[in-house]
Amino acid sequence: LRHKGFIPWDDDIDVVMLRADYEKMLTSFSNDGRYKLYSIETDASCIYPYAKVYDSQTVMMEGDEKDHAPIGVNIDIFPLDNVTDNYEDGIKMKKQIRLLNDILGVKQLDKANRGFIKNVTVAVLRGISKLYSYPWLISRIIKKSKKYIDNHESRYIVNAVIHAKGEKEILEREWFASAVDLEFEGRQYKAPIGADQYMRRLFGDYMQLPPEDKRVSHHRFKAYYK
Repeated sequence: LRHKGFIPWDDDIDVVMLRADYEKMLTSFSNDGRYKLYSIETDASCIYPYAKVYDSQTVMMEGDEKDHAPIGVNIDIFPLDNVTDNYEDGIKMKKQIRLLNDILGVKQLDKANRGFIKNVTVAVLRGISKLYSYPWLISRIIKKSKKYIDNHESRYIVNAVIHAKGEKEILEREWFASAVDLEFEGRQYKAPIGADQYMRRLFGDYMQLPPEDKRVSHHRFKAYYK
């Protein structure tokens, strides 16, 4: 919205879609071509409670270069789950899932050197997290996020499967009720009618550029064509 294209210092694309559309994507996506779908529903080895679409002609490595990611360069796709007309129900859902997400996050930590104290803390947390398997954690997160799956007309929807923005991810359904054309890299693409409200909800005055020292990538990966 601000740059009418890629953010120069960003290296990440996230997609959100209503749960009903997300479920339809899981069953209709063809993995026969270059681009593949990676999710717990299609691959039992998946370590995320959401889907990714990746370029099978690439390799991506994060953290320790010996630990190759099972997928290539990818984008995240998050389902927006139904809640109710009561905002507090959204808060309760986020709180119930947060601990599961925290444990999952610890299991996914790379082996970067964080200093002695942090290394010890991470080692202890990783030891505790081994009590829980990826499939168990992910299935619990998805089950809790689908609690109100039949509330197709609820006022609120929520990005429940992750906890990146906390309560800010409790959203108004009407923002996604229809689509409008927005410019991106010189072409027009469909975006939610409430794109501005959505961005302000997550980032505040997003049209203002961040300080120069914040205009950096937040990821530590290397990517290659095979």
